[in-house]
Amino acid sequence: MEQYYKLNISTRVSMIICTVDDYTSRPRSGGNIVVSLREQPRKRPVRKPGGYYIFTDLDCGMYGVAVRSDVYMDLDINIPVEEIEPVNQVTYIILKPCSHYPFLNGATLIRASVRDMMGRGIPGAGVKAVMVSDSCARARLSVDGAEKGQNNICLANVRGGISVGDEYLIRDKDGKKTEYCLIAGTTETEKCYRLDDSLQSSYSRGAIMLPVFNTKSDDRGEVVVYFREPCPDHFKVKLQFEHEKNLTEKELDIEGGKIVDLGVINIGQAI
Repeated sequence: MEQYYKLNISTRVSMIICTVDDYTSRPRSGGNIVVSLREQPRKRPVRKPGGYYIFTDLDCGMYGVAVRSDVYMDLDINIPVEEIEPVNQVTYIILKPCSHYPFLNGATLIRASVRDMMGRGIPGAGVKAVMVSDSCARARLSVDGAEKGQNNICLANVRGGISVGDEYLIRDKDGKKTEYCLIAGTTETEKCYRLDDSLQSSYSRGAIMLPVFNTKSDDRGEVVVYFREPCPDHFKVKLQFEHEKNLTEKELDIEGGKIVDLGVINIGQAI
């Protein structure tokens, strides 16, 4: 999904951003998404179809990019602007839906309210959900598998698509080796992908790629965990809630197309 965008404008392109909905894995733009620069808050990007925001004529240096929306989590990241234009390379920003995001009927969701020992909502608590059932596999390693130290993988039996920014748990066929990996881009070879980091172990052909979803609680401590389609009719999920070195874990049986409401989650206590 690594792309390049050509502009028919006379100014110098400095930064190209593409905002991607983490739930649908599709580029998203619209009046409810505002992209701005911390260093130049009055400078507005050129907005193009397909979720593209283009900043022009910026001096070299590091820029703080803020993304604000009424249905996605606030996001602040730093993006460098180089002296030599990098062939209009796109920076993808993954938008995490808030608890009040307009999910369609039939979405598979987990909702919870994360609170401290005093019953107060905890904002910014990290939440990780791993689909651990074999039936949830989005793909399998193809060809000769993958060797330790590689930073790319080739896949077969892909279901639902693989996108930049996706995280997966690689699990070998015997289940003895696992590790997390993040998709950083595509390669020139079809169904082969670059990873954000090198593999820590070697994996044989047929090792499965299990989806991992990361989000956080909002300002009120509310959380929604969303599972991208296709989902099996029934599957298991491992959940982690983390805040200030306190970790709470739970394993759930999920029914596809349903909403599970966990109620209050007290970080640091057993559920």
